[in-house]
Amino acid sequence: MMKTRKLAPRLTRWALCLQEFDFEVIYKSGRIHKDVDCLSRNPVGDPIEAKDVTERTLVVNVETLTSEEIRERQLRDPKISKIMRLLPKYEHLSCRDRKKLKKFHINEQGLLYRKVENHSADKLCIVIPRCLRKDLYSMHDDPLSGHLGQKKTFERINSRFYFPGMRKYINRYVKTCVECQTRKFPTVPPAGLLQPIIVGGVCEKFGLDILGPFPKSLRDNKYIIVGTEYLTRFAIVRALPDSTAALIASFVVENIICQFGSPREFLTDRGVQFRSAVMKETFNLLHTKH
Repeated sequence: MMKTRKLAPRLTRWALCLQEFDFEVIYKSGRIHKDVDCLSRNPVGDPIEAKDVTERTLVVNVETLTSEEIRERQLRDPKISKIMRLLPKYEHLSCRDRKKLKKFHINEQGLLYRKVENHSADKLCIVIPRCLRKDLYSMHDDPLSGHLGQKKTFERINSRFYFPGMRKYINRYVKTCVECQTRKFPTVPPAGLLQPIIVGGVCEKFGLDILGPFPKSLRDNKYIIVGTEYLTRFAIVRALPDSTAALIASFVVENIICQFGSPREFLTDRGVQFRSAVMKETFNLLHTKH
């Protein structure tokens, strides 16, 4: 840490604090360092039964509420209560409804859980009603939570809780967090300044872009390709059944080259069709810059 140039912000602060001390780090194997190593391996108490773990988890996570109080709030929530009413009739439901409810489960205490897929294994997470979602703010706003970003906050809450529309709800909350907006800096570099497009004459520069897919027309066309002449803003439009590089090359030759001649330059985005080998060969044969 003291010799590395590029460190994470936290390690940088640690390194600055340690610079005022004169010390030497000596590595010792755990086998000959048992007196200190045992402190990090302090034995835990006796294992708790599964029922006690569930009860304690609910009490700790959701504002020290009992199972009965959480169940009452689940029944008050319109969306959650509807799921709880349909689960006992699961075998008599339609295939569409059973597909929506197959991950939900009601335990012996009458609480609604949902199976959540984690990296290691699937896990049953309690379904949180709307009135208790404010208690989940500690997963982001608490000083020990660290005001993490959208993805990490979602993963932290998703490992313990579930409610409908959770990802969208968490993303919106993190985006509107006042402290995150005022204290965090964007990790993405700022966009460059806009540069003017200089055009010397008519048909010197064309722009190409693809629109779609749209609903299929009577002639089985789903895409529209647009070519724009930059000086006059004259637009050339053609409907296409697909957005392949061969069709775009055909449009360039037939609708632009054969009618207006070969321009000096074509401007496009970084679509895979425009970066294909077919388009590169077409532009090379036309002696046109792309």
